[in-house]
Amino acid sequence: KKGLTYNNSDYISYMELGKLYADKNMSNLSLNMFEKSLKINSNYSFAYYARWVLYIQKNNLSLAENDFKTSLYYFPNDFFAFWELYKLYTKENRSNDTNNIIHVWENLYPEDISFRNWNESQKNSENESSYLSQLYYDFGILYYRLERYYESEKMLKTSMWLDSNNVLASEYLGRVYAKINNYNASFEALSHALKISENLDYYGCAYQALGVLYSKTGNSHLAIEAYKNAADKEKYNS
Repeated sequence: KKGLTYNNSDYISYMELGKLYADKNMSNLSLNMFEKSLKINSNYSFAYYARWVLYIQKNNLSLAENDFKTSLYYFPNDFFAFWELYKLYTKENRSNDTNNIIHVWENLYPEDISFRNWNESQKNSENESSYLSQLYYDFGILYYRLERYYESEKMLKTSMWLDSNNVLASEYLGRVYAKINNYNASFEALSHALKISENLDYYGCAYQALGVLYSKTGNSHLAIEAYKNAADKEKYNS
C-alpha cells in the first residue's frame, strides 16, 4: 500500500483538523489528528497545547500533565502551560508541585524580571520593548490570579512603561487597582485601555471591568452604560 507523502505544512493542517473535531465533541478523531501532527513535527507546541486541552476535558489529568511539561520543554516561557499546571496541581492538592511551578516561573528570566531602575537607554529596540512588555504582562497576570496584587501592579506598570499601547496590561492594571480599592487609578487605567482600543471593535473587556468599578463606587447609572457597551462589543464580535 502506497504511503502518504507529507509536506512541511501537514502538521498544521492535522492540528487544525483536530481542533475542528474537538469542537464537534469527536474526541477520538480529534486525538488521532493531534497525534498525526506530532508524528510529523514532534516539537510543535501548539499541538501539545491543543491535545492537553482535550485531555483536561476528558479528565485524563496524568496525560494532560505530560503534555503541559512537553509544551514547556519546547516553549519554556509558555504562560498558559504554567498556569494550567498550577491549576492542575492546586486541584490535586499537590502543594510542593504548586510552589515549585511558581518558583520555576519566577526564575525564568532573572535579568529581565528584576525591580531595577529602568531608563530610556534600556529600551534598546521596539521589538525588544514589545517582547519585554509581554513578559511583564504575563507575570502581572500570574500574580493577579494568585491575588498578589501589589506584585501584579509592579509588573503591569513596567509592562505599560515598555509599551504604552499594551491594552491588556492597561486593562488588568485597572482591575488590580480596583482590587486594592484605588478607584481613581483604576478608572484612569481602564479609560486608557478604552482609548487605545478604540479601533478594536471586539474589545469589550475594559467596559465590563469599568462597569464593575462603577458598581463598587455606587454609580449604578454609569455601570449600566458600561455593561451595555460591553454587551454591544461582544455582540459585534459574535
